[in-house]
Amino acid sequence: KVVVIGSQVKEDLFNNTDPIGERIKINKERFRVIGTIKERGSSGFQNQDNQVFIPLYTAQKLMLGVNHLGFVRIKLKDDTDVSIAKEEISNVLRDRHDIEGNESDDFSIRSTDEAISVLGSITDVLKYFLVAIAAISLIVGGIGIMNIMLVSVVEATKEIGLRKAVGATKKDISNYFLIQTIVLTLFGSIIGIIVGILISYLVSIIAEYMGYNWNFIISLSSIVLAIVFSLIVGILSGWYPAKKASELNPIEALTYE
Repeated sequence: KVVVIGSQVKEDLFNNTDPIGERIKINKERFRVIGTIKERGSSGFQNQDNQVFIPLYTAQKLMLGVNHLGFVRIKLKDDTDVSIAKEEISNVLRDRHDIEGNESDDFSIRSTDEAISVLGSITDVLKYFLVAIAAISLIVGGIGIMNIMLVSVVEATKEIGLRKAVGATKKDISNYFLIQTIVLTLFGSIIGIIVGILISYLVSIIAEYMGYNWNFIISLSSIVLAIVFSLIVGILSGWYPAKKASELNPIEALTYE
């Protein structure tokens, strides 16, 4: 009844003291610590530092009450084709399980390539889902900006009439409101970027607390892309209000109530 413990288990149970020779309980059975594993971090969704290892037959007979293996990991020592290795493993297992002819396997073999492929399909779905949410957010934001600018045009109707009366051109009026739109969207994008960074930082803290190796990284390209998209949406949304303002009749605008 011996055990090798991960670095997190060592820290949680023994702090900075040497655990070698000490005893811990696993499912009410006492095990003697004979080794520790250096910090390995997280792999996928599993914290490698929270694991404990006991002898195979001890686990089978004492802990699980079985005489078989339910799961095996196999690592290839060279660049052998994975498909060939899977076929050889399948042949060995079929022989040991007395499976003959066209009988179905009572086991399954999966490679890391398949796991990566499944994970990739999941992340692709998540990516498209986030893109859809972002697109809807941009549309809603664009409609909001357009409404704000239309209200701004109505409130500045007399000012527009006065500007036109003293020589302002359609282009001058249009640029005036487009600049307002750009400033509005720029401030909105900056606020959104700050909120996004704070949320990402909070997620990284929670992930680290849960034992996952989650690096907090904000790329400059993502910030630039966010600002550019915000400005594009702002300009497209502000174009109609700016055009409407530039086409106002100066006399009607000056007498607008």
